[in-house]
Amino acid sequence: MNRSVTIEELNAEEVKLLTPLLVFLGIIASTGIPGNIIVCLVYRVTSKNSVSRFFIWWLAVIDIISCFVLFLEIVNVVKQYTYTNTWLCKFTIFFTIWPVITSGFGLCLISIDRFLRVCKPLKKQISQKRAKLMCLATVFIALAFSWPSLILFGTYTKEFSDHNLTSSTCTIQNEYQGTTYALIYNGFLWILFVSVLIFLGVFYAMIGKKIFTQLGRRISTSSICDQSKGNDNVSGDDVTTDTSFVAVKSRQNLFREHSTISRKMSTVSTGTKLRLTSQRQAKARKSALVMFLISFVFVVSFLPYLILRMKEAFDATFVQSMSNIGRACYKFFLRTYFLNCAINPFIYCAFAATFRQEVRAHFRRLFSKLR
Repeated sequence: MNRSVTIEELNAEEVKLLTPLLVFLGIIASTGIPGNIIVCLVYRVTSKNSVSRFFIWWLAVIDIISCFVLFLEIVNVVKQYTYTNTWLCKFTIFFTIWPVITSGFGLCLISIDRFLRVCKPLKKQISQKRAKLMCLATVFIALAFSWPSLILFGTYTKEFSDHNLTSSTCTIQNEYQGTTYALIYNGFLWILFVSVLIFLGVFYAMIGKKIFTQLGRRISTSSICDQSKGNDNVSGDDVTTDTSFVAVKSRQNLFREHSTISRKMSTVSTGTKLRLTSQRQAKARKSALVMFLISFVFVVSFLPYLILRMKEAFDATFVQSMSNIGRACYKFFLRTYFLNCAINPFIYCAFAATFRQEVRAHFRRLFSKLR
């Protein structure tokens, strides 16, 4: 006869299977919080009147909120079968979904800003005041999309018939398991996700097309700039002519020479303008690439959650029929979207030279104060 076990012992066995998940969440929290704080310091709103910097700062603030919610999520993982606080569960799920939706809308705003800067540089751009209002609007829109989680989610009780025990888990509540309400809400999140995906795909496709067009023109632009440099050297030789020789020239020849020099100087000026324009376009292209990578990571990290939730909504026995390893993988991939709140600072470090320079400058100032 098997000895009786307690629910705490079953919980401990389940947590052992989820050790990789706990390590993953711990790494995300320990790197995401300091990383995003550094981003907030570098791209602080008061440093420059830049819409791009404000958007990056805003994303970092949302990611910091998500990273702090991770500690509540760790409690959820540790109490697999002993989670009894219904309202803490609702609070955790709500503040898990809300930042993700807010970030999704924020990335849509950034794609619009990148599109205007790369594809419509001469058109009216988004002002910082308007950017702040748009980001504030995303907060309330995300709240409107997140509040159903306060109703659907809570403690879910399940009987362990083999041990005559009852477990309590933080997930969709018993009365909504496999119901139309859960299906509609998860379907709505799917529609929202697909809409954001299409929106980002369309705008970054247009940005990519424009960038390839600009890169195709760089060959001709480079040749013009090289020709301008050569003309610049020639003009220097022409201007330093012998004084006695100029004295015997006719007025007609002097006028012709003056016109030639003016044309050459005009060519040099045009080359300088082209170089400045090329530099601005290169900066906009690099910024668009960084934001595209951030959007791509967002989509990839959030996709497993939606797939699993939809499967769970259609099949009430989906989780119960899993093996131990399958259940551990399910609970791991259900939280891969947390990667999104820690990866952005690493993307900035890898692809934004200005960010690396400003980070080094901040640390130098910090160390100099500590001495």
